[in-house]
Amino acid sequence: MKRAAAAWIEEDLGDDFDTGSARADWSNVVSVWLVTGFAVTGILMLSAWLG
Repeated sequence: MKRAAAAWIEEDLGDDFDTGSARADWSNVVSVWLVTGFAVTGILMLSAWLG
């Protein structure tokens, strides 16, 4: 069971890396995370400054 799951995950990752989609997904995740972090930080700083 574990061997089958490992092979499936490896095959899945291999497919993603072959097409480059995994790299694109990670860059999307990182950019969304950064934008969200900056937005939340900005809102908190603004509310603290106005507060």
